[in-house]
Amino acid sequence: MIDIEKYFNKIIRYFDLYTKKDIDKLDLEHQNERQDLKLVCNNKIQEIKTSYNNQLKEIGIDYNNKLAKVESVYKNKLDETIIFYENELCINNLERIKFQEIIKENEKAINKFSLNMPILQFIESSPEIAKNLYTIEFFVDDEEIKEFILSKKLGNPTPEQWEVILCKNSTQLVAAAAGSGKSTTMLLRILVLIKYANVNSNEIVVFSFTKKSCEELRGKLKEHVKKAELKIDELSIERMIRTFHSKVYEVAKKSGILGSYKLFEFIKDSDEEDTEDESDIEVDNIFNNSKLSLVQKNILKEVYTKAYHEDSNFKKLIHEIFLKSNLNKTSLKIENPSMDYIQFCLSFSKALSQTFEKIYQTTYDTSIKKKAFSKYIDNAFFYYHIYLKNLDIYLIFSPDKDILNTSEFEDVKVENSKNGKLYELKYAINSHKKVFGYCDLRAIFVESQQQLNDILLVDKIYDKKEDDDIPILFDIKVSSLFRTSLIYEFFYTLISFIESTGIYFEQLEQLKDKILEDNTLDKEHQNIFVALMIYWKFMKQYFIENKIYQFSNLLKYLSENNIQYFEFASASLRSMKNILIDEFQDISPEIVSFIRGAQNYLYTQEQKISLMCIGDDWQSIYGWRGSTPSYLIDFNKHFNCEHDELVMSYNFRSSQDILSKAELILNKTKMKLDKTVIAHNDYRDSEFIKVSLNNNPNNLDYKKIIEDINKRINEIRTEWSDAIIYILCRQNQKKLNGIKGADKIMTYHSSKGLEADICFLVGDCDYKEKDIIRNLIYRLAKYEQTYDESQRDESLRLAYVAATRAKRKAYWYGLEQSEFSHIFQ
Repeated sequence: MIDIEKYFNKIIRYFDLYTKKDIDKLDLEHQNERQDLKLVCNNKIQEIKTSYNNQLKEIGIDYNNKLAKVESVYKNKLDETIIFYENELCINNLERIKFQEIIKENEKAINKFSLNMPILQFIESSPEIAKNLYTIEFFVDDEEIKEFILSKKLGNPTPEQWEVILCKNSTQLVAAAAGSGKSTTMLLRILVLIKYANVNSNEIVVFSFTKKSCEELRGKLKEHVKKAELKIDELSIERMIRTFHSKVYEVAKKSGILGSYKLFEFIKDSDEEDTEDESDIEVDNIFNNSKLSLVQKNILKEVYTKAYHEDSNFKKLIHEIFLKSNLNKTSLKIENPSMDYIQFCLSFSKALSQTFEKIYQTTYDTSIKKKAFSKYIDNAFFYYHIYLKNLDIYLIFSPDKDILNTSEFEDVKVENSKNGKLYELKYAINSHKKVFGYCDLRAIFVESQQQLNDILLVDKIYDKKEDDDIPILFDIKVSSLFRTSLIYEFFYTLISFIESTGIYFEQLEQLKDKILEDNTLDKEHQNIFVALMIYWKFMKQYFIENKIYQFSNLLKYLSENNIQYFEFASASLRSMKNILIDEFQDISPEIVSFIRGAQNYLYTQEQKISLMCIGDDWQSIYGWRGSTPSYLIDFNKHFNCEHDELVMSYNFRSSQDILSKAELILNKTKMKLDKTVIAHNDYRDSEFIKVSLNNNPNNLDYKKIIEDINKRINEIRTEWSDAIIYILCRQNQKKLNGIKGADKIMTYHSSKGLEADICFLVGDCDYKEKDIIRNLIYRLAKYEQTYDESQRDESLRLAYVAATRAKRKAYWYGLEQSEFSHIFQ
């Protein structure tokens, strides 16, 4: 029906048989169809467009993701390449600089140097530190700052302390007396810089000398920050207060200098934690942990063995040093003994020689023989067991305390042939040994089987009857102030001391021949010096082969002479824009060079920098490890500063009587800043006295001392039960173990920084040594005093430190003719 209708309509259109009505109708239908078609078409176009846009969007996202991924990969590769390049560049720079240094050193004319000059012009002058004209500005006036500190109950500073806290100078020395509250003052200075000078907490570093002192300062600063309501997180405080060596370690790591090398000072035994795994914040002053681990000792021993086997001159020198160290034990002279006393002491010789005739195992004839003691003393003879013709040495068996303390010798007494009386064995041995410094012949007291074996081995080597596969190991002691140590530990300790003064192997090696011509070196010390240089060369070689650095290597690169290396660790140097140094009197040349180098580099980067150093030259007591108070005493010269030092003279700890007498001790020191210390307390029942017990003129009677101290402690405890009582001694701490009721027994050095109500001081601080090698090093390093002169001053400063630990009472037990007797008159 529909098809017929469509067909009929077509016929009508064909023959043009449309009526107007039909045409209107057709037109309307046509419009509707067009409209429908347009709508369908538009929908289709929109659908296609939407589909296309969606596809385009997906392609774009995918493309962007792929692009980001590619960018990330290449960025990581770029970062790795940069790091690798920087490390390679750093290593290349190190080698290039090292090569240039060697060329420079070899180009110098050695003849221009003279050891006999007052100051040896050997070490090149340090570059002058830039004069820092920057003035610190606070954005509020001083009174508002004071009001803040007082309102927050952060302290009640004295006028002198306010001067330090509010100081505007960018470079400043503060000479602070013992017990003057310098730690609290320094912490308040930090808060003021952060709160009122817009100094970022990450742009300040406070250097203290030990891990323990850093921990104490951090604890106090955290309390102050909390009271002051400042927003400084704990990690910032941890990183702010640290040891010098921890900062050196951090900068060395960040700069690439350390690379894949490990630090010798961090090598521990297998049952100890490896320091290198710790945060660099936790690194202690290397001198504070100077006891060598077993692994470190084995490394030093391996170096010694290698040098002994591979260098025939080193082997020969070691034999000579070994014999001389044994002979030295018999060459000490007591002062002005009478002829009768010498004959009395030698009258034990026969009985002692008979007692110990079979004490050691040997194929040599040990039957006792008689020999004239000296052509200057009539009827004086000694008995010996073995004479070694090759060495021209007489061996006398005289076992050490380990053997004497056995039951075999517990009740043995020996006869004195002069008076026929019997004496305790130990008394006889000590008396016999005392006088051999006056003997015309070379004699050695053999104290152990091992010592005898080594001496006989050297004798056979000299006779060319035997070669030695195992090197001789022996203890050596060149000064009464240093502990006896094995020969390779002795070398390492001396090397560490030399490097702490800023002198390195290459410099000494260059001047070796000139040094050996110096008339201050006797044959013994020439041998020690040459052997030391050989050992040092082998140690350097071993360390390079095994990728080991020492802190001295890091400090050699990170110094004022090599500020280019600081560029590779610029982020780590941010905190060194504002430096505060505690206990500045204990600083060494190496560390000064590090500080000057870092700040010189920052200055070249147009950074505003500040430096405040707080210390007391009267308490400088670590010269034996390379420190010197001269940087404090001559601060303006070393740090290009034009300001006078600020002084903190009030002592909050000790009574005026103690301070006044302690100050008199320092009258004989040659190098010091003049100042007067004033007690800031009202202790009225105080005293500082010398206790006289009629001691032997040359030795303290420890039995009498212990009895007297115990008596006094009992009396004190009766009246003042909670008094803090310390026993301080110069040395021989174990001899005071019989003291009861004291809170602590320690050495004068260990007491630094501590305080007690009452202190008992045992022993004088005199220095009568002559350290030839260290005197030489001080001359090379251009110190203003010889080592012996500095140690004489230091012994007086050590006495001052010990005395000023006491708050109310101090009792000194010394010899009758003490170095300090005059202060009690």
